[in-house]
Amino acid sequence: MRTLILGAGGVGSGAARHLSALRPDLDLRIADLYEEAAQRVAAELGPRAEGIAVDLHDPASLAAALDGVDAVLHTAGPFYRNARPVLEAAAERGIAYLDIDDDDDMLLSLLGDEELRGRAEESGARLVVGAGTTPGMSNLVARRSIDALDEAQDVQITMLLPLAVAKRFSPAVLDHMVHISTGEVLAQRDGEITPIPAYAEPREVTPPGAQQSAPALTAGHGETVMLARSFPHLQEVTVRLSWLGEQGNATWRMITAIARGAEGEIEGLGATATQVLVHLIRAGALDELLASEGVPTVGTLVEVQGLRNGQPVRLRTLMDLLGKRDVPPEMRQDPTAVAAAIGLDALLDGRVTGTGVLTPELCFDAEDLLRRFEADSTVLFVEDEIVEGPAAQ
Repeated sequence: MRTLILGAGGVGSGAARHLSALRPDLDLRIADLYEEAAQRVAAELGPRAEGIAVDLHDPASLAAALDGVDAVLHTAGPFYRNARPVLEAAAERGIAYLDIDDDDDMLLSLLGDEELRGRAEESGARLVVGAGTTPGMSNLVARRSIDALDEAQDVQITMLLPLAVAKRFSPAVLDHMVHISTGEVLAQRDGEITPIPAYAEPREVTPPGAQQSAPALTAGHGETVMLARSFPHLQEVTVRLSWLGEQGNATWRMITAIARGAEGEIEGLGATATQVLVHLIRAGALDELLASEGVPTVGTLVEVQGLRNGQPVRLRTLMDLLGKRDVPPEMRQDPTAVAAAIGLDALLDGRVTGTGVLTPELCFDAEDLLRRFEADSTVLFVEDEIVEGPAAQ
């Protein structure tokens, strides 16, 4: 069996290593826009891996990469640009597919595409979208909490990041982060998916175990669309982003303004504004601005509010991405790489419900994957619940 892994960056290479450890007999084809990067990862993995170049927007190049493969793991974002061509090619060929798509606008387009769904069902393809950490594992956490309530009413998801993590952003990741925090984003409001202003509607969030709160602002992420479609009875699904302090949030607003200030390459530089920003960040030129403050947490907080035995309850789960702090830095794996690898492993094992375009919360066994994710990664789940009012009469 041969699997194509698209993307030789941090997530793609990490997923390839983890998948190779889970399935030593699996043949891997690593494909990246930069052939040297793909070949470097393949060389590390050994003789059962090969590295090739691919241009996802060149049909002939993509067809060559897909030739002879049984499954695709797509990690090459940003997905609002790069998801559709690969998904459509997999649907036509009946190839198993899993990605880590985290862009709300692209997921809305894909999940609402009845023609794509029909082609996938006709070919027998199982196409799992949004199966990283956030979305992906966050969806499974939400599903578990929804199942624990008699009536779930709203879901609030907050990504908690110290601004210093921006020092590790690639151009694709910075592009994505700017995309989800500017313009309009999607949320479920009063039972309908609707556009709302990005980076607005501040909400104070205090993660379980934290001693202080952090301000969070609206962002466009896949959970809004995925959970709203999977659980249409939910009145609200909102995703927010917090850089763990007023200073961090203000600095990010400035960074997004710079990144959005010029379309295409800047004349005389031969680079986009996003590429220039990544260079400045990695060179240390913005270290003072990127100093972190506030809650010492890196993770995602999933809150589900509803009724249990007539009592209003809010179930909260923090996915603490650095929870196992005794693990040496050189032994730590990217959580999204681990999530993608164990998701694809389940897909290859046939432990997926349905065909067509699928979302993790409906096609995977939530308890099984969450248990494997916590065992294989540095993530710890921290849970609590808040009783919010008197029981209903």
